[in-house]
Amino acid sequence: MSSTESPLKAWWGPHALPPPGEGLHWRIGPLSLWVRAWPGGWSVHCADSGDPVDEALIVAEPGLAPPEADRIRLASERLGGTVVLGARCPDRVIAVRPEIALTVLPGDRVTLFVGTAVWLTLGTEAGEVVHELPVYRPTDSWLGPDTRSGILAYAGARRPARCWRICRRGPVGRSPA
Repeated sequence: MSSTESPLKAWWGPHALPPPGEGLHWRIGPLSLWVRAWPGGWSVHCADSGDPVDEALIVAEPGLAPPEADRIRLASERLGGTVVLGARCPDRVIAVRPEIALTVLPGDRVTLFVGTAVWLTLGTEAGEVVHELPVYRPTDSWLGPDTRSGILAYAGARRPARCWRICRRGPVGRSPA
């Protein structure tokens, strides 16, 4: 079954890997991910569509990565035949500005929901995270009052939403994080 037929299918959680030589494919927004077990480890391939608002969702379908996909190999006897996918917040602050200027009138207060990038984690059944990668890597930015004091951050422009159900559209918005 294609993920477009089941848009609420969870991409996170444990997934049994097929025998060596075969692999599984996920598409989580802009990230395409392929994982294949081999004796003593996993082969992980990924590709990025480049579109931060891509809403594609494919969950654990059989398939092998194209040759142009980035590849890493994780070697360990602990990895086994099950990969556990999860989500976590990025390793830096994300500075988000609205796509359209927003002014909150003096004395008022507004609750806004803003979708941001998440990092995908690959782990073992024992709960050990062995690799992580961004579903979409935001642009690097500097957040501070001047060029000498501040922190390295990620930057993004988003359309804020007044309602949570609008903000959570897309496969990443349905993540457990």
